[in-house]
Amino acid sequence: MIPPDLVLEKFKSVLLVDDDDLVNSINTVMIDHAKFAKKVIAKTSVTEAVSFLQKSCKREEFPEMIFLDLNMPYEDGWDFMDELKKIDHNPQTKVVMLTSCISTKDEKRAKSMEEIVAYVPKPLSPELLHQIHLKHSV
Repeated sequence: MIPPDLVLEKFKSVLLVDDDDLVNSINTVMIDHAKFAKKVIAKTSVTEAVSFLQKSCKREEFPEMIFLDLNMPYEDGWDFMDELKKIDHNPQTKVVMLTSCISTKDEKRAKSMEEIVAYVPKPLSPELLHQIHLKHSV
């Protein structure tokens, strides 16, 4: 349980990348409830997310944290990571990979990528957000 008197500095912005609108809505509520970030942006495809990030670079508004679904149709979380490497972005940006099926192969691959700071099951919870914040706040 998170102590009620514990106030953490919020991230400025968080990007959710998940093809499921309901999951994005639930995760947005969790992030807001946990006071994890001032702003939450949700995108439902790799293409939408990459386009958003390219525009964010130009405005110097790149999100500090990205919650990335691994399993999406057409392009998946690994495709997103390939595209992220091509974008001139803030190297301080952290990626948390979210998945509904835990695979040791995927987990090992995620741990080999320095941008990915966590590999966790969906959905987010206040306790999980608290742990992520404590370990990875910028």
